[in-house]
Amino acid sequence: MNPNNLSATNSSVTTRLIADFPLADLPIADRIRLVEDSWDSIATDIATDSASLPMADAKKAELNRRLEAYATDGVKGDLADEVIKDIRSHSKHGKDRT
Repeated sequence: MNPNNLSATNSSVTTRLIADFPLADLPIADRIRLVEDSWDSIATDIATDSASLPMADAKKAELNRRLEAYATDGVKGDLADEVIKDIRSHSKHGKDRT
């Protein structure tokens, strides 16, 4: 089995490989790199085959609505500092953001 091509293996085999691997024994920097590499591989796969991303119809509709709104008025969103300030403000006061 080629560990560089886990996507070609059966998912249960992949799950066992991951479960049996002592991730906690890796240095933090290596674990972070592993997560980054995993996300990068997911992004690459989705870019070439977006149908492989399971998504509920309601989420697809919301994503399309947001993309259309962006295309229409070009609002790029809020500044990161403002978003962080808002999150911290809500979490300090126990407010639910949903």
